[in-house]
Amino acid sequence: MDLRYLYGQLLGKLNRLPQAMEQFAAVVDRDPRHVEAHRILAVAAVRSGYLEPAAAHYRAVLAVEPRDVDALYGAAQVAAGRGRLDEAVEGYRSLLEHAPNHAAARHALGLALLQSGSATAAEGAEQLRRAYVEDQRLLARGNEIAWSLATHSDAARRDGQLALVIALELNAVAGGAEPALLETLAAAYAETGDFEAAMRTVESALEILGGAGREQASPADRERLLELLNRRLEQYRQRVPVRSGR
Repeated sequence: MDLRYLYGQLLGKLNRLPQAMEQFAAVVDRDPRHVEAHRILAVAAVRSGYLEPAAAHYRAVLAVEPRDVDALYGAAQVAAGRGRLDEAVEGYRSLLEHAPNHAAARHALGLALLQSGSATAAEGAEQLRRAYVEDQRLLARGNEIAWSLATHSDAARRDGQLALVIALELNAVAGGAEPALLETLAAAYAETGDFEAAMRTVESALEILGGAGREQASPADRERLLELLNRRLEQYRQRVPVRSGR
């Protein structure tokens, strides 16, 4: 075992991260095929927002272990973060060939395909739905993404059409029975200018809370959500879309 690598691990445990990264960098300088050191440096670079170095470290891992699932996913995520959607799509597809049950990769593939344009939009929506069916824990993540795309205060970061596609898939998988998902769908409709659909969607959420959905939340949470949805309904009647924050 490389002593510098062990020392880097020790420094990391002591929360001396800059010094630890120096040791791991020295390890890969001496041994460019040291997979674990490259992996640690890649993750650290992503967390610091340095996507180009992260991509280089993931490439180094894949040069040694081309089927490494974590590296394939990390490299594809970095490519997506750099706006290289074709590269990201290729990476996610490659990963799914080796790990077809990797729902997070399927979800990311769906998003990348949707962002790539109309030619791949149908497949993107299908991949999203498959991901949500395979792992319903992704519903919450998808809802966060759709909400941000529909309501972000920065117009450059809003995309009502993309938010709408995601929200429709979320609600299809959930059977249109989750008020929180319906709230996001309504916000997406409003962002695209379809306030009538937004109001109908909020009304559906209110019906659920007043019926079978009554038992899905505590009385306090139910009252809070009812108040919020009624406020949304009035907002959409005035043809005002939602902006950041719930």
